[in-house]
Amino acid sequence: MGWKNNGYPGKENDSVILFYSAHNNRAAEIVEQQLAEFKTVRCRSFEAMDRRLRKPRHGLEVVLVMAVHLQEMVFVEEIQGLLRDLRLVLILPDRDAKMVAQAHKLSPRFIAYADQSLDQIGAVMKRMMGTKRLGFSDPTKVLAESAY
Repeated sequence: MGWKNNGYPGKENDSVILFYSAHNNRAAEIVEQQLAEFKTVRCRSFEAMDRRLRKPRHGLEVVLVMAVHLQEMVFVEEIQGLLRDLRLVLILPDRDAKMVAQAHKLSPRFIAYADQSLDQIGAVMKRMMGTKRLGFSDPTKVLAESAY
């Protein structure tokens, strides 16, 4: 069962994922399903994400940004100081050269593409959050993907 909260997520030692997606599309639904077993804070606007990142961390470890437009990537770059000490994961709509170049400026731990299978997001989150996935037999696949 998923744990959702837009405020303060639990105890300070609980691991939390902040998930930004301003769009309610099929890809966002798939990602939310992948995050169902984690404590997740969903932000649907830049302002909400900015406000949450300015609050005490309370276990916040990973920021997952599903960007559809280049402007969203520019916003993430503008608040990059707030992402310090957090692991950043980006989901881009496709392999558009401008979006990919902007994404790499942010030094994310992993980049996924919404026009491909999003199944890997769950595996990446499990690795980052320190949990083991039943049936996940080849962790090198995740590591190899994150190098790109």
